[in-house]
Amino acid sequence: MGDMIKYLIILSLIMYCYTDCLYAQSSSAKEDSSHLKKVRYVIWYTPALSTDINGLAIGIAPVPHAPYKHLTVRGVNIDVNPFFGAMSLIWVGAESIVAPFVSDTTDVWNDKYMGKEESLTTVHGVNLSPTNLWADVNGLDLGIVVRLSYQFNGIAISGLMSVTNRFNGIQIGGLRNKTTNGRGVMLGLFNNAKNFKGIQIGLLNSIGNLTLPFLNVKL
Repeated sequence: MGDMIKYLIILSLIMYCYTDCLYAQSSSAKEDSSHLKKVRYVIWYTPALSTDINGLAIGIAPVPHAPYKHLTVRGVNIDVNPFFGAMSLIWVGAESIVAPFVSDTTDVWNDKYMGKEESLTTVHGVNLSPTNLWADVNGLDLGIVVRLSYQFNGIAISGLMSVTNRFNGIQIGGLRNKTTNGRGVMLGLFNNAKNFKGIQIGLLNSIGNLTLPFLNVKL
């Protein structure tokens, strides 16, 4: 069991370094490559040496490979990498311990977590992932463990925690939801929002500096 845990940790670090390198390559690509466009149809793998996948995208990380700067998936994206899901449990545990005692409504994207101004990928349709770390979603976003995205429009469901910069729709997190800007409904044990219009339902609900038990509403 100990060897298996070590193996998972090593693979997780390798995958993190690899995907971070992809982001760095994409960000540093020459400006004259921005007009390039390569479209894949029916089914394709990720990371993708392409700009668009129309159909099913499946792989270990739904991100573009340099020189492409952004990937758009129209259909279904499936992330089959289990290692980020395992590592994210540590983060979720730490966040959950402090959740009842703090009303953290800082900019959850730029100030604290990713430090990026936008996502590498946009999914129009359905996104299924152990931990959504890259994709903005217009449609249904299912994060088995956690989900961390810049924005979504539609419904986002996470088994433990859902974190986003802005959303329009319904955000559901088993333990905790966090957003900087949102409109709609937040359902979770602990809900935190900086600028929000809608309904929060949970044990503790924060909108700005106002924290209320069970229900918080701002119209």
